[in-house]
Amino acid sequence: MTREAKPAQVLRHPALGRAELAALLTGMAPANTRAWCMAGRPDRPHFDRFEPAQAETILTNWPEGRVFSAGFELRWRHRRDSFDALLLVDEAPIPPPDGFRRLGEGWQAVAPGTQACFHAWGSTASAGQPALRLESRLPALPAYPPDCVAGRLHCLYYVDPSGATRLVRLCGVV
Repeated sequence: MTREAKPAQVLRHPALGRAELAALLTGMAPANTRAWCMAGRPDRPHFDRFEPAQAETILTNWPEGRVFSAGFELRWRHRRDSFDALLLVDEAPIPPPDGFRRLGEGWQAVAPGTQACFHAWGSTASAGQPALRLESRLPALPAYPPDCVAGRLHCLYYVDPSGATRLVRLCGVV
């Protein structure tokens, strides 16, 4: 069985400022876009719809995370006084945003299958609360966003020119 592949790009910025990263998040996922934010720190996980007006607050509260939608995923990790950012895009090739550089050429985004999804964490706490998840490795009960009723995440495999899957990009919720 052959899986459909489409061209993809992997872009990185090693030292992006908070304001620049917030502007990029807001520009890539404006208010009318269905996008989600998944972030975490040792004391608690965070997973909810991404609201552009909250971009600065998200970056202040969550030193590591990702915002994803059907067309992109932007990951960040705070490092001293800047952010290391990785941008995964599988729509039409885009010129890299200022300061980003391509990490190689020839990437392909491949859907793992129409039913391929995974749970970010945990198992359903109860039939009456499908968004509440139980996970023994996390210190707080994680919750999925309201539009993620089944608690599953869609993903794409990012395959390099050798055919090896190197990255998994989140692209939606179920």
